[in-house]
Amino acid sequence: MGQAVVMHAYVKDVLLRSRVDGLARAAGIEPRFFATPSALLEAGKPDLAVIDLSDRAGEGMELLSRLDGTPVLAFYAHTDDATRKRALELGARRVVPRSTLMKRFEELVKEVLAG
Repeated sequence: MGQAVVMHAYVKDVLLRSRVDGLARAAGIEPRFFATPSALLEAGKPDLAVIDLSDRAGEGMELLSRLDGTPVLAFYAHTDDATRKRALELGARRVVPRSTLMKRFEELVKEVLAG
């Protein structure tokens, strides 16, 4: 990717976070991961936010509702179409199943950043 992209991510699952970290680094992005939605919000506005919407507590969706104006790439469990629809309503630019995120990460990031 051209200039350095500031990517903040909220991914609670450790294994999934590791995979997203590897995909971001392979795309030339230095990701910052946050343990809580409030920590991510307090870190300032990134160029891109990557949010896992599959947590049972709904923290990912709550975070999405508070990221006004931040380009968001969100992902969810492949069987949860209601989550996808709600995330789009809340302003996420792209909402994809987790498997799609893993296969097309760099392409999806470019789409989100392009607007």
